Amino acid sequence: MKNAVEHTNMNGKIFVCLKEKGTTVKLRIEDEGTGISAEELPHLFERFHRGSFTKAGYGIGLNMAYDIIKAHHGTLSAGNRMEKGAWFLAEFPILEGSRTYQ
Repeated sequence: MKNAVEHTNMNGKIFVCLKEKGTTVKLRIEDEGTGISAEELPHLFERFHRGSFTKAGYGIGLNMAYDIIKAHHGTLSAGNRMEKGAWFLAEFPILEGSRTYQ
């Protein structure tokens, strides 16, 4: 959310969608910012990677989010919207104790 706010202008919109599908919960965040360059996408979740638009920060936020989601058996992916802006998708399995719901 923080990145979406930082990369969307004052009149832009941020979209948040949370849905359960089967044994998975999906959280999608989209913004109307400038998007992510093709060169940057493969490195987005690397520790200390600071995007070309970054003026501050240490390049650990997205890597930390990736590690936390992975520790909860989830995945985090990103890409660019067809219109303009970027999207991030976090997917988590629905767990009961140590077993996935069936």
